[in-house]
Amino acid sequence: MTRTAPSSISASSLAKALLAITVLVLLIDQFGGLFLRAIYPQSTISAIGRIAQAAPATLILGSSTAKQAIDPAAFLPATYNAAENGQSLFHAVAMLRNLPPMTNLQRVVIGLDPDDLVSGYKSGNVARLWRLAPLAYKDRLLRQWLGQADPLVDIKFLSGLFPYRRIAPSVIDQWLRPRTNGNGYQALEGEMDDPLKLRSPSAPAVIAPESADLLAALAEAAGRRNIQIVTVATPLAGYLREQDPLFAPAFQAVRTALAGTDSCDLTTYTAPWLESFIREPSNFWDGPHLNRQGAIAYSTALAEVIRSECPRPRGSG
Repeated sequence: MTRTAPSSISASSLAKALLAITVLVLLIDQFGGLFLRAIYPQSTISAIGRIAQAAPATLILGSSTAKQAIDPAAFLPATYNAAENGQSLFHAVAMLRNLPPMTNLQRVVIGLDPDDLVSGYKSGNVARLWRLAPLAYKDRLLRQWLGQADPLVDIKFLSGLFPYRRIAPSVIDQWLRPRTNGNGYQALEGEMDDPLKLRSPSAPAVIAPESADLLAALAEAAGRRNIQIVTVATPLAGYLREQDPLFAPAFQAVRTALAGTDSCDLTTYTAPWLESFIREPSNFWDGPHLNRQGAIAYSTALAEVIRSECPRPRGSG
């Protein structure tokens, strides 16, 4: 009796099946990416989404020193603190470049860390810009900055879903059910344990070459919006960075870059209250960060300084 040969899938059938699977995966990747890009600005997983939901009149940008220094409840009316721990001026500028139109927004206060301009791309904080990766589809400058930590970034961005890895479910969830985080401020409780040390001035530091492009991007973003940019260096325990010759070139570069914009430079501001403030350990949680009572005192005083020193032009928002 003749035995029947076992059935088998032909090579052409296998190739067609693999091609169909590949096309399906690509379609899911590209259309999934389009969907997530469309909802990301409205999802509160995004800092942009949280800011848009808060609809502030005054917005705080910067790193952890600004995050802990300015308590919106003791500051200007309708303030939202969107500064982020572990970030830098690169992050603040990327946020400003990608803010949606907001009719209520009148002023952006940037807590400057002048070391960002000295370190440039060498700062470890630049790698944390990946938190803003979904914005880099449209923002080519942000993608360039991301490329400092990953030279394959342009290849990876061919994938629609790549920037949303590990956060895609949260993007959708917080689009459907937005979360609020109040005014963005999170207080640090307690006082610094280390003894207060006053720092000695240092020789001027040269800013990194790429900082010129960073400041140009800041000025361009500021110029596109009918808002005032206020620059300030928040106090450290026993130390005012704006008074140290070490950072004089960095602060001067910021002033020069913003000279043609609606800006208010408070990095030259000095007063007895500020000199006394940095010498009081009870204002600080640690060397760089204010605690709750320090933030309340500083925010209250800084609000009065802005009202006095940074009036908005007549007819502005």
